[in-house]
Amino acid sequence: MTQDEIDIMWQKAMQESIKDGEMYTRYHFAKLVAERALADPMREVQRLGQEIEQEPVAWKLLGSAHFRKTLPKNADVTAWNPLYSAPQRSWVGLSEKKQWEIARNISCFDWGELMRETEQALKELNT
Repeated sequence: MTQDEIDIMWQKAMQESIKDGEMYTRYHFAKLVAERALADPMREVQRLGQEIEQEPVAWKLLGSAHFRKTLPKNADVTAWNPLYSAPQRSWVGLSEKKQWEIARNISCFDWGELMRETEQALKELNT
């Protein structure tokens, strides 16, 4: 994030605080920073997830305990069951309520603390 982008976010946070009649700009600013920090990497993760089509990791012969990493040549595909790795979970982001909760819990505005709190909250939701 560039200095100009940070300045723009601060100005936007100030405008939102004034519009909402609130005197604490830092909460609006923390929300904007968290949204920005989470949006860029997650957009890339979502893009990659859409590009990757999951392939079977193994095949199981129906009606038996026989497994193979690849299908035998000239195999009847209907006689084999494809096995996949664990299904990918959908990403769960922070609700606006949780974003505000994190911002309010930070006693003095500390970027490191904000990032650690945000990361911890996302880990709890997504693991």
